[in-house]
Amino acid sequence: MQIISIDEDRCALCGTCIAVCPRRMLKEADGSIKIMDPA
Repeated sequence: MQIISIDEDRCALCGTCIAVCPRRMLKEADGSIKIMDPA
C-alpha cells in the first residue's frame, strides 16, 4: 500500500488531486488539502 503525502509548499490548491483520487480520501479544508481517515 502506498503512503499518501502532500507537499504543501508545492500545492496550488487546484483540486486536481481531489478529482483523481481513486479512494476519495482527499478534501480541501482550511486552505489546504487534507487526507481523510478511510475508516
